[in-house]
Amino acid sequence: MKSLRLTWLDPIRLSLADDDTEKALVKRLRAEIKGEVSDQDLKRSVYLVRMVGRAVIVYDNRPSPVVYIGRGDSVGRLATHLKNWASKAFTWGHDTSLEILIIRPEHPEDADSFKHLEADLIRWFAAKCGMLPLINGRFETSYEGKAKYLPSDRKRLQKLLTVGSGKRPHWAIYPLRANPHYDRYYKSS
Repeated sequence: MKSLRLTWLDPIRLSLADDDTEKALVKRLRAEIKGEVSDQDLKRSVYLVRMVGRAVIVYDNRPSPVVYIGRGDSVGRLATHLKNWASKAFTWGHDTSLEILIIRPEHPEDADSFKHLEADLIRWFAAKCGMLPLINGRFETSYEGKAKYLPSDRKRLQKLLTVGSGKRPHWAIYPLRANPHYDRYYKSS
């Protein structure tokens, strides 16, 4: 099987202003994504939500800025995430913002390439960090290990999963009992 062809969209950085609302964040996100690619192209995309700022998340093996790895209709799913949990991430540190990375995998013989990429990213993350990303609830085992990647793409994908070189976060945080993500976090460790 041929390697997946990956198209990388420009990273989207969302910060929260004092007068921002979730609705305003969703509107900005939609405008940024739609400026680059059509809704149809996004139906089969994969996205990573990462923290940007001085704090990263404590995972069993190593810290990481990755909060969530997902797939599917990026605009709709990310808008839902912003409404449900992602906007709360701005309270995790005084300078915390979110970076959203969207990747469009393509393969002429594999309509499920986006499912394979998501499954592999989650598995690679767990292998490096010792547990699932904070918001992910499960592995996608039925789709793992079925895609082939160019060595340069695989290296770039795996670099996204941990703190990048030259980055020096000041804090590593984890949820306590009062945090709504507490149970999910400890279930996956």
